[in-house]
Amino acid sequence: MIPVILAGGSGTRLWPMSRELYPKQLLAMTGACTMLQQTLMRLDGIADLEPPVVLCNETYRYGIARQLRQIGVHGFELILEPVGRNTAPAIAVAALKAMSRSEDEQILVLPADHLIRDAVAFHKAVGTAAAFARQGYLTTFGVVPQSPETGYGYIRKGPAVDTGGAGAGKPEAFAISRFVEKPDLETAQQYLDSGQYCWNSGMFLFQAADIWEEVKHFAPDMADACSLAIKHGRVENDALFLDPGAFGRCRSDSIDYSVMEKTAKGVMVPLDAGWSDLGSWAAMWECGTRDENGNVCTGDVWVEKTKNSLVFSQSRLVAAAGIRDLVIVETADAVLVADRTRSQEVKSVVSGLKARNRRQAFLHPTRFLSWGVVIEIHTDAQCAVRRIEIDPEKSFEIISPADAACCWSVISGSGWMIRDQGREKMDQGFCGHIGPKQRLGVEACGQAPLVILETSVPAAGPDHLLG
Repeated sequence: MIPVILAGGSGTRLWPMSRELYPKQLLAMTGACTMLQQTLMRLDGIADLEPPVVLCNETYRYGIARQLRQIGVHGFELILEPVGRNTAPAIAVAALKAMSRSEDEQILVLPADHLIRDAVAFHKAVGTAAAFARQGYLTTFGVVPQSPETGYGYIRKGPAVDTGGAGAGKPEAFAISRFVEKPDLETAQQYLDSGQYCWNSGMFLFQAADIWEEVKHFAPDMADACSLAIKHGRVENDALFLDPGAFGRCRSDSIDYSVMEKTAKGVMVPLDAGWSDLGSWAAMWECGTRDENGNVCTGDVWVEKTKNSLVFSQSRLVAAAGIRDLVIVETADAVLVADRTRSQEVKSVVSGLKARNRRQAFLHPTRFLSWGVVIEIHTDAQCAVRRIEIDPEKSFEIISPADAACCWSVISGSGWMIRDQGREKMDQGFCGHIGPKQRLGVEACGQAPLVILETSVPAAGPDHLLG
């Protein structure tokens, strides 16, 4: 079984923590590990798993690879989409790649940014879904609803389906009667009361060959485009770059619309495992650990006479007094204050910022590169300060900004600065001046990253580091 991780979504609903170029799957929202890392770590204990395939866009490539290596995941394959085309083309490409390993491969398709609290229940559901998939069913996981949620799509149960070995007792899966869009509150309550509906999780388990055959049957144009995108793509290290022309011509569609709503082979396995897609700050509050006043506080936070609020601090002290039902999220370059019950409106805030080309809508202070990480600390008209982390045994070359001088101070680690006049060792405490338009190379040596504090005067952007 190959885990197929869908990690291409852009970040808008959890702004300002997530950004278009730094989505929530790369963030540690519910613990020390990122959502992507948690998605892979909760698979530990499922039998016969092969290294994962991760689908994302080229922008996320280095960040995802770095995070996988941090948790000891090796042998993974990245499939890089030149443009987003929704879940159906992504799953079709993954199925084709899985079939190139073996015609009998199963693929477990998981979004990279979901929360699942009960790994044991999740593993049991995966085992059930795998059994149905071996019989030719296309299985999706339907989350047993706990409330009349208006932010999720729903799946209506059809007749119970038996694998042939389950025997009497509680049904393990159901035929899919229909998919329904996100309802209003009254309709959602009716769904909950009926007991006939589950939330649509967007998670699936298929035999790769079976889902590929259904894509070819119901969406032959999509199948052709995906085949060509792989055939004419290029491989670079651990990544497959899909051909931009072929994949760009593929229409955008979800696997629900293109296949699951049409196939006669679909079944739903109920999942009751503490699931959430963490699709809003309200959902973050719902899933968080609340104090005696109903507050979820993360980071350097002080609250007085505050109730039922989420207060999130990333870079400085945030104090709240005499408020209730608010979301306050502080990051290094933006602060959000919103009514907790209307936190879905963050999307319209981000749309407005994008229309005005505000950098906070797109960029994040942290950027991943092939050799390490660059973190923006401070920028004003006079100077820019950033943290540069070069991974062990990595190197890069730059030409310093044309209109600014830079000062590099080594915080930790060791390495070499290479200029025309020779090599200069950089250890903790080293301080070096770099004039405008200077070409130099940097090498990190040792087992720890080389961490440098860069100050540029006057302020210069990070383009000289981003290549």
